[in-house]
Amino acid sequence: MTPSHIFIVVFIGMVLSMEIYMDMREAVDEDYEFRQVAKYTSRIRYKMLSGYIWWCTRIRTYVIPVQTMGATAALLLNESLSVSNIVLNGAGVGFILRVDDLLGDMLPFTVRHWANELVKFKEPVPIIEHRRLVIQTCYLWTLFISMIVMTEPIMKVWGDETANGGMPCSDIVNVCRDYPFCMGLVLALLVTAAKYGTKLSTLRSCVVETCLLLVLGHIFYRGLKFAWTTHMYLKSFSCVLRG
Repeated sequence: MTPSHIFIVVFIGMVLSMEIYMDMREAVDEDYEFRQVAKYTSRIRYKMLSGYIWWCTRIRTYVIPVQTMGATAALLLNESLSVSNIVLNGAGVGFILRVDDLLGDMLPFTVRHWANELVKFKEPVPIIEHRRLVIQTCYLWTLFISMIVMTEPIMKVWGDETANGGMPCSDIVNVCRDYPFCMGLVLALLVTAAKYGTKLSTLRSCVVETCLLLVLGHIFYRGLKFAWTTHMYLKSFSCVLRG
């Protein structure tokens, strides 16, 4: 990598991090908004929706950001690192992160008006939450840069070169899949502990949150492994048919 490549990677990482920051901030705002609206709804309805809200907000806060960085790194590392490759792939992923907002603007006016009415129930999100999101964004930006610039050192820990005959730098799957996933899980656990340390959550809530995050991480990681194995089997089967 030349210095110009590193500069472009750092810039694209900043753009993606800001897009992810906006999405994480929307998720946190919706979480606090739901807590306020729950005061005016029935207890049964709150219990039914709380699990769904928890799942959606944690996916948008912890899973999608790290997997977005891993997917972008995989796109860049699959081809020769050129300025056009870095910019076009980075811009494409950044656009995908905005698709949900664009689709929301296409909803009927009555639906958007009903959603906007919920804002009056909303209380200001604690400033410490915004600071936490900024730190988390910097963490994701560093994660993205490390996957591109330090691919080979990471591969010595997370790579699976023995599956490819022990050839150096023969496999980047674990670098772009397992490494960001594990770093995201570590981040989620650190944020949960920080919430207890800053009195934003009780000890019981932190313990429950930690257990649920571990279960979510296990399910999601198994899903990733299954999807990749299925992809490899289908690819091998298609090669056999062509051969």
